[in-house]
Amino acid sequence: MIEQDGKVTQMVCESDTAWHAGVVSPNSILANKGNPNSFCIGIEFVRNKANDNPMPDAQISSGLDLVNDIRRRYPDIKIYFHDEISLGRICPGPNFPREIFRHDGKK
Repeated sequence: MIEQDGKVTQMVCESDTAWHAGVVSPNSILANKGNPNSFCIGIEFVRNKANDNPMPDAQISSGLDLVNDIRRRYPDIKIYFHDEISLGRICPGPNFPREIFRHDGKK
């Protein structure tokens, strides 16, 4: 979990299964590929209920640091967002900088 001030808290060990991904929609990019909870590492960004508040630079920076660390340890990992797994969810929501997280993760 990444707080708005950039503080990162690990809630579940990576070797354990966290039930974070939600229900996989039939037309999701992960449909028929198994339970994403068993092969994904979930990162939660603290935002308001609608996930539409601006994200502070500290939160984005900490998120990128975490994603880059995960990519270093798991070089073949792919990035999926909750609303791509469970269509209709509002997570990560508008104003989330998807491109920098999905691609190279550079600040």
